[in-house]
Amino acid sequence: MLLVAIIDIGSNSIRLTIYDGHDPQKITIIHKATHFTRLSSGMNQTGRLAPDKMAEALAILAEFKQIMKEHNVTRYKAIATAAVRAASNQAYFIKNVAESTGIDITVISGLDEAYYDYLGVISGLPNLKDAVMVDTGGGSCEIVYIKDGKLHDSTSLQIGAVTLSDKFKATDYHWTANMKEQLALYVHDEIAKVTFLNGLKGIPCVAVGGSNRSLMRVSQGNENSVQGCEMTKREVISLIDTITAQTIEERKKIIALGEKRAENIVAGLAPIKEIIQLIDSPKLIFSEKGLKEGVLLSILTEQ
Repeated sequence: MLLVAIIDIGSNSIRLTIYDGHDPQKITIIHKATHFTRLSSGMNQTGRLAPDKMAEALAILAEFKQIMKEHNVTRYKAIATAAVRAASNQAYFIKNVAESTGIDITVISGLDEAYYDYLGVISGLPNLKDAVMVDTGGGSCEIVYIKDGKLHDSTSLQIGAVTLSDKFKATDYHWTANMKEQLALYVHDEIAKVTFLNGLKGIPCVAVGGSNRSLMRVSQGNENSVQGCEMTKREVISLIDTITAQTIEERKKIIALGEKRAENIVAGLAPIKEIIQLIDSPKLIFSEKGLKEGVLLSILTEQ
């Protein structure tokens, strides 16, 4: 059995997924673990990973190392995205992780992240032709224009859920009407810089990332797989408006959202709302497969 582990060190969470990769066409998940760490918290002010966040990440990665050993993992790849990518103390963190856990981290660029997202999405939605894929993570948002099933253009913007929440300093995750208005204007201006979206009208959006996928889970009322599920533009906007109008206490009570996701969901849903309106997308298609699956496929095709 070929067991491949992917560790995703993101701005909002650190995830481990172990796959049985002997058949790239029928990949099975053997084990999953997620810890919400908010690794990027405070970086808007300091530009550095905070000591307590690094210590927390180190403990989690040591735990993941033990899990991989117990499962006799054949190969692994640990990737770090927006938070580590932007941190001025990136080298210190990577060196500390390697010395303490033996895990070697690869920091990927925003465009590499978008490419891996594309590979993962296409593997799960092979009939997808023209679409705009949106992956909103904790630190960044990757946007990919898929044309005739191929990656036509892509970008990465620093408008992730944690990044935006920190920027607008939502005290105790409470957003006033004025703060939400300023958030929407800021996201609008950032996305307006993505020139390849100009003129795109009436094609589907594909939702990747925890914030975006939470829409379908809230709609379903459970945490089941959302792979291939769809919502109309009207349903998406209505549900986003409902969620963002709630208090933090109300959002935390939504079982399918989860307490940690509820804290940053207002900011996390801003990019997909802006894009689906900008291109007048008729529907939102949800993909469970994204970055990790793209990295996995790249490993398996190297053999």
